[in-house]
Amino acid sequence: MAVVVVAVEGGVAVAVGWTAASSNPTNVFRAATDWTPPTVSGATVSPTSAGAPIGSAGFLRQGSAYRVYASILDLNSGVATVTANLVNESGSGSGAVSLSAGSYPVGGVTYNFASAQQTALLVLAEGPKQYTVATTDNAGNATSATFNVTVDNTPPTGSDIQTANAAAGTNGRPETGDKVIYTFSEPVAPTSILAGWDGTSTNVVFRFLNGNPTDSFVVYNATNTAQLPLGLVSTGKKYVTGTINFGVTGAPSTMVMSGSTITVTLGTPDNANAASSANGGVNMTWTPSAAVTDRAANTLLPTAVLETGSGDVDF
Repeated sequence: MAVVVVAVEGGVAVAVGWTAASSNPTNVFRAATDWTPPTVSGATVSPTSAGAPIGSAGFLRQGSAYRVYASILDLNSGVATVTANLVNESGSGSGAVSLSAGSYPVGGVTYNFASAQQTALLVLAEGPKQYTVATTDNAGNATSATFNVTVDNTPPTGSDIQTANAAAGTNGRPETGDKVIYTFSEPVAPTSILAGWDGTSTNVVFRFLNGNPTDSFVVYNATNTAQLPLGLVSTGKKYVTGTINFGVTGAPSTMVMSGSTITVTLGTPDNANAASSANGGVNMTWTPSAAVTDRAANTLLPTAVLETGSGDVDF
């Protein structure tokens, strides 16, 4: 008698054969097969501290700790192995390292495989570097994909500090809608400014400090309980007669990142009567914080930054 042999992959018949057999002619035998390798849909490298991502996904500096993350999918026999080949690329030169299954959120994306923490080569030229993620399934099918990581070994610095007066505001008087623009030498990692921040608009508190002989300002988190590492700016002149918190009540102050700049927009003041109009043109001085890092986790150099341009009245 003839027996039908059907090979099925993913629920679809892919091969049919006929063979002699002495069994019941009504019997049909089906064998599940898997000839499709897993899919590598994405991967990234991120600098780490104590195993947790810091900096920004896709960036690395020489000699730093990092992990490799990947998204792997196999709908048939399942993923068996995942490795990242880092020889002469972004890794320690140790060859292929294994990635383990799990849930790993990095830079707004959740990956399902990650390596143990690795250490980048002590000397690694700046620029794009390639690495390969390879995977096999339980049926022995294999595939790989190549990705890029950008090496950046240059510490960031502050570049400029400026203000912008609100359209309906009084020049020289800090008010709702006025802006402060912090400019860095390169994009910094938003999470080094505020944990969990992705650079989009978020609420903060802008605090103007009454000083003698000049005033200064800093930025706090939305609950006004912790100062953010944007450093301190000395205005070089008098604007207030008492401390003013912009954004504690009423309209919040906001902070947003675009490229290498972070812009803070002042919200509602809690002590508007303390604001006055400044006179004289003196450039502001910004002292950045070394707690800030760039996307590759290079620490910012806290060199004082003098406002560019001729001396003017800010706000």
